[in-house]
Amino acid sequence: MKRVTSFALAAAALAVIAPVLFGADAKKPPSAPEPAKAAQEPAAARFALPDPVAVVEGVPIKKEEVQKAFDSALAAQGASADALSADETLQGYQMVLDNLIVDKLLSKRSVGEKVSDADVETQFGKIAERFDSKDAFEKEIAAHGQTVEQVKSDIRESLRQKNWLDEQIKGKVEIPDADVEAYYKANAGKYDRPEMVRASHILVAVPEGAKEVVVAEKKKQAQAIADRVKKGEDFAKLAAELSEDPEAKETKGDLQYFSKEQIEKLGPDFVKTVFGMKKDELSGPIRLEDGFHIVKLVDHKAAGIETLDQVKGGIVAKLKRQKENDEVDNLVKGIRAKADIKVNIPEPAAATEAAPSQPASAATPPRAEAPPSKANPAEKKPKKK
Repeated sequence: MKRVTSFALAAAALAVIAPVLFGADAKKPPSAPEPAKAAQEPAAARFALPDPVAVVEGVPIKKEEVQKAFDSALAAQGASADALSADETLQGYQMVLDNLIVDKLLSKRSVGEKVSDADVETQFGKIAERFDSKDAFEKEIAAHGQTVEQVKSDIRESLRQKNWLDEQIKGKVEIPDADVEAYYKANAGKYDRPEMVRASHILVAVPEGAKEVVVAEKKKQAQAIADRVKKGEDFAKLAAELSEDPEAKETKGDLQYFSKEQIEKLGPDFVKTVFGMKKDELSGPIRLEDGFHIVKLVDHKAAGIETLDQVKGGIVAKLKRQKENDEVDNLVKGIRAKADIKVNIPEPAAATEAAPSQPASAATPPRAEAPPSKANPAEKKPKKK
């Protein structure tokens, strides 16, 4: 579960705003506005936020707070407010405001929750691990107008709200075995497992357009590495030291499990070679577009159907997340219905057509880990495996 903090607000707002304003593909930056629309008066000039934008149980939400969150959401899409109509801008403001209102309500109710420094540091460390270095993380924080201490303060507040919400729904999210069995039967097709292998690799990169003499030398280097493995040197250690795959130091060459369909773009010869290997078998240098690969087969799984026992843990976790989300959603809606809230901006005329009147992400702070977003440095996408 994750609170919508100032540090995370742009990402949360973007998740709601982007599909409405830019179409279904929220990850794809919007195309350039048509000349006629771009020539119109900027949206910011056509619609001015009042101050305060809203008052939540006596606490004002300043227009600067709403504007900053809205601008961050647009910037993450490479978009400009000038490309939006006044009504589209109003929709965006309303969605950002919904998140801020929920934040104020939960912040007030969770103020007595205790959060240790150790818990804050642990969460901060998990976020930092998603970046290449501490310096890269701190630069990303600064780029979003934040400091390390502000981020830690947001994390502390986020954990307060999480702890409070967890306590409110305690005992309400148990999943009966009957529900697990029903889900398994209803989704039986999901558990048809294709033939899969787990492999590790070491890459000796070949520059694009390399001359034949260079290619031959690279192949020689790859064969020398394969020979070292055959003589008993540890594959993972050599992968971390010698592989030119950018992720090698982190993954030690491990490619995890994959099916034939997942690697078919690498060519039928490569698929046939890898899926024709035996466990612990080592290939010679295999030439692909990026260079020569030495592949070690780690495991092989025949096609089959995963049993309920094999997938029960995952089903329980999924159903529990859904139930948690429902419980929190209902809880927050109830709090909001009884709260003294005054909103000083009108409902946009197109809101009922463009989006649900009560977006889920606006009504409730997400309980699962938030999806990666360029809008939020704390939510950087994990490195590829």
